[in-house]
Amino acid sequence: MATQAVRKLADLDADKALLSIQGFRGTASVNSATNIDWKLTEDRWISGGILLATGTHWGDRVSIQIVDKDNVLGYGANTVLGQYVTDFYVVTDAQFQIQLEAPYIALVPANMYIRVVYTNTSLLDPVEIAFNVVTHIPRV
Repeated sequence: MATQAVRKLADLDADKALLSIQGFRGTASVNSATNIDWKLTEDRWISGGILLATGTHWGDRVSIQIVDKDNVLGYGANTVLGQYVTDFYVVTDAQFQIQLEAPYIALVPANMYIRVVYTNTSLLDPVEIAFNVVTHIPRV
């Protein structure tokens, strides 16, 4: 795990971290909340992201979490360690939904997951979701 005490995005530079933007995607099932997860295979600072969606419906919403899905930390499987977006109602006429850019960063340990929880209110149509995460890999 990275030990550098970096709390603000402005404190990161090329000597401390390598910028890595990673995208992941999934399909939100009809009339339900669907978890779309991406596992971090190494420690990473997270500073933001962009959520895209197509096929959205009025009333659909999204939350974005950091989750210990596999009980690595010993608090139980699927423990939510942090929630950075809560019930954000999506717009129905655009794929671009939200761009997150925090002036501070969160160090997320390896083997944790970034989870997009998408609640699809449609009884008929699934929704395609993509999340592009801005991360910084600590240099050892």
